[in-house]
Amino acid sequence: MAILFGKAGVPVKAGASLRDKLIADERIRHQWKVKLMINRAVRIALPG
Repeated sequence: MAILFGKAGVPVKAGASLRDKLIADERIRHQWKVKLMINRAVRIALPG
């Protein structure tokens, strides 16, 4: 499930190196992890 779009929805160039693509994927994955952690913390902190 490779991510084919960059930050602004711009397709990644075919010439982009695999390393750059992996870094971009990791950055997106990290953003999701942070978002989930924040959501979980808020849910725990707020009653109900």
